[in-house]
Amino acid sequence: MKIISVAVLLSFISVCVYAQPYNKSIDSLIRTYVSLNKFNGNVLITKAGKIVFRGAYGFRDVEANSKCAGKEIFQLASLTKSFTAVLILKLIEEKKLSPDTPISIYFPGIHPDSGITVANLLNHTSGIREVLRDSVLRGKIFAGMKTSQEELISYFSSQPLDFAPGTVFSYSNSGYDLPRHDHRKNNPHVLRRSGKTPDF
Repeated sequence: MKIISVAVLLSFISVCVYAQPYNKSIDSLIRTYVSLNKFNGNVLITKAGKIVFRGAYGFRDVEANSKCAGKEIFQLASLTKSFTAVLILKLIEEKKLSPDTPISIYFPGIHPDSGITVANLLNHTSGIREVLRDSVLRGKIFAGMKTSQEELISYFSSQPLDFAPGTVFSYSNSGYDLPRHDHRKNNPHVLRRSGKTPDF
């Protein structure tokens, strides 16, 4: 329910940004969600490279009664999958990538003969072992620590596939970790190599 609420909130905000006046409308909507205990966080909206709205709402730590001050960084978890998917679909639209592109082009060490494609990563049908099933990696992720490119690639490469790519749907964090990494050192990851430079 909270994910749906945030999605609705973001959709409304995106509409408001292109309408005048929008600041009061955005602020009013966010405060409504805060009052319903549906949102805590910081909001920053830019348009044409300029900041058009900024606000801090709710608590950064409810137990400590500590309110957001506008500089906190929150873990968005799976909400970032939507952004990653949109960017990859944009690359496909621009003919810089194909749904059928084998990931072995970027990650030759990850089951190169399995035929895993970009589409498999996006629709959770790659069969790549879920990263949270590894106790060490899971501990680092839940502690808010970064996992290195080497750690992830080593894990994905060493673990057998759970099923043949494209045969089963199984929700996967691993499939969305891969687009952010490239197997070659000093080389941009998949998205950056194609001209997109997001940092999620």
